[in-house]
Amino acid sequence: MVKTCLIDKEPLFLPAVRNWEGRFFMYDIRETGRRIQELRRREGKTQEQAAAEIGISVKTYRAIEQGQRGASIDTLFLLAEHFEVSVEFLVRGIGTFSGLNRCLSAMSTEKQEKIVRIIKDIIRTLEW
Repeated sequence: MVKTCLIDKEPLFLPAVRNWEGRFFMYDIRETGRRIQELRRREGKTQEQAAAEIGISVKTYRAIEQGQRGASIDTLFLLAEHFEVSVEFLVRGIGTFSGLNRCLSAMSTEKQEKIVRIIKDIIRTLEW
């Protein structure tokens, strides 16, 4: 049985999915599997290749990707690191790409602030 974060009320800010009892869950293993599959396909790799690079069995990887099994928190971190995304992205479909975070963290504060200003300008331009 997959353990998930169960709450009685719909969360205010977090996307959730109803289970068969009408309760809300934050971790939808099918959606997480779908996101992992899409990331793997973008890399042009097989399930076997991805599993070997991440360091988990093909059987486990396949079950996670097909939404038949939830990933442990340790495996989620391995997957996130491998695909250069956040765990939040894998679990909830939102969040940042860790590859970008690594690039930014290697820069000076001045450069980071400049990039933030540029991104804000781009967003304002797109809102027109």
